[in-house]
Amino acid sequence: MKQLLLILSLLFYSTTNLFAQSNHKGKVLETFQVENYTYVKINENSKDVWIAIPKLDVKVDDTIETSEGIIMKDFRSTSLKRTFPEIIFATKATIIESKNGKNATTTNKIPGIFNVSKVIEHSSDLKGKTISFKGKITKFTPNIMNKNWLHLSDPNNEKTDIVVTTNENVNVGDIVTMEGTLETNKDLGAGYYFKVIIEDAKLVK
Repeated sequence: MKQLLLILSLLFYSTTNLFAQSNHKGKVLETFQVENYTYVKINENSKDVWIAIPKLDVKVDDTIETSEGIIMKDFRSTSLKRTFPEIIFATKATIIESKNGKNATTTNKIPGIFNVSKVIEHSSDLKGKTISFKGKITKFTPNIMNKNWLHLSDPNNEKTDIVVTTNENVNVGDIVTMEGTLETNKDLGAGYYFKVIIEDAKLVK
């Protein structure tokens, strides 16, 4: 655990007390919408669990599945004016069964391949979309919250920089083409904020 916290501090230049978690799935018992998040209480294996997810139009009695996340203890939500003894912040969620019979998808694939500069330039238009992008790996940090974390730049301009999460194994200096979902203004709490991030990226062969 000490090693995990050290790597987190080196990656994000911050310290915290967070713990990696696995995927979660269950029926929604309660839900609240705030500016940046949707809060849901689900029943998972006969246990009630609070999870904060990216904005999603979810209803009570829907069944959702979330990505792995991080636990926050005694988390105070200023928007809801309440404290959660324990809440999980997940980076992605999908409605897999809806009471109105419609399942939700949160990504749409955009054609073409973007370089890192174009990703940053058009990030507001690409929010929530699945994109293909190409860049040079300048930093690789493995096994944080069950994912590998990359920093990518344009090959001829390392001042550009974008953070990518993936399960792929790559090397610093590699120039790769990947596909993933772009999110903006991603706030994981405890000072972990990303103006632009690409999540769950896969190598494009």
